[in-house]
Amino acid sequence: MIMIEKGSAVDNLDAVLSAAKEKGVDMTQWGPADYSVTRGNYGSADPVKMRAAEELVIEKSLEYGIHPRIEIGKPEQAKRYIDLGVRHFCLGWDRFIYEENLVKIGEGMRKITDAL
Repeated sequence: MIMIEKGSAVDNLDAVLSAAKEKGVDMTQWGPADYSVTRGNYGSADPVKMRAAEELVIEKSLEYGIHPRIEIGKPEQAKRYIDLGVRHFCLGWDRFIYEENLVKIGEGMRKITDAL
């Protein structure tokens, strides 16, 4: 797998994907946060601004026969990518999954113990 996350990688996407295909790379991973930084957008990866580059990476990856992989936070986000041809996903990250569930547990316990 190769990570497409730098502006220069997107600017030279055909060359990157051609070399990747020759070396037997079977998957790309889009990196919007780092891409955003290389384009001067520090502090946030605005998905709307990144959409054109993201869709180009997906389209070109498929064109070169390399599977694109996308990171999403919720299952509902998959549909758009499936419509673009994506079949591989990373759903959440360990620390966010743990945090979300620990917050739910804490809130549940707070409801029970606040009345004590």
